[in-house]
Amino acid sequence: MAHPGFKEWLQDKMSSPHTILRYSRIAADFEKWCKEHGVVKVDSEDLANWKEYLLNATYVRAGQQHRYRPSTVSNAIKGIKAYLEYLVSIGALSPHILELKNTNLLVKSKSQWLDDPKIEKLLNHFSKEWDRLRNPWRYTRNRAIVFSMLYGGLRVSEVARLESEHIRIVNGNMLLDIQGSQKRQIAVIGQLKEAIEEWLIHRGNTGTDKLFVSQRGGPLTTNGIEHMFKHQELHGITPHALRNTFVYDLANIGLSATSIANELGHSNGDYITHMTKLFDTNTPRREIKY
Repeated sequence: MAHPGFKEWLQDKMSSPHTILRYSRIAADFEKWCKEHGVVKVDSEDLANWKEYLLNATYVRAGQQHRYRPSTVSNAIKGIKAYLEYLVSIGALSPHILELKNTNLLVKSKSQWLDDPKIEKLLNHFSKEWDRLRNPWRYTRNRAIVFSMLYGGLRVSEVARLESEHIRIVNGNMLLDIQGSQKRQIAVIGQLKEAIEEWLIHRGNTGTDKLFVSQRGGPLTTNGIEHMFKHQELHGITPHALRNTFVYDLANIGLSATSIANELGHSNGDYITHMTKLFDTNTPRREIKY
């Protein structure tokens, strides 16, 4: 259920009884979604994943499945904006979330994926020999995490769920079993394969089965991954931007929306179709260096 003080807060805002009821239901549904997905403290990645959930969710009416209308999704987004503002007002969330909510709930610009200069900066960041030598353990871990998003399209939550046993070698090929909302399997090739292999060498024996671990030896959580992005000089690049860049690159080489949705673990290609309409197909794209 939504936070008990939310209704009173809406009343103080002079909201109508209908709006209070609707927004309270939206907030309750959001809290339920967070609980089901193990979200403890809402961040930008969670908002982006929740938006994707809305665009792909279905309901049954008269024995048939239907998707939510755009107006319904729009109202849900308005309701969550109000709920986030309320949570900030009582100190349950950082005010920073209010700066992120618009760009993560609504895809508006090309900044949602990386252009060539930003990708070059990112790759250059992971080609510094000094960083590799100074702390090879952290360097190889962080590179494997970032490349799993850029070249594998993984969500933060999916990266955090990965275990060593999810890496399999079949007929000499490396495969990765992804434990997301839609379980899937991806082929691990090129730079991603190299990054994971190097990380496994440095990972060593730990007290957890999780593939990615903290410096203390415990499992690396979603919050830990978010923290890594904020403090590793990644030029403001977010996990969601890496995932969207993966979509951009697949669309750029001609994959259909359905095929891309399968790669991402989406139940359908509607959200991908929506995204690809925003791409500038007239701008030459770099050669993808997998």
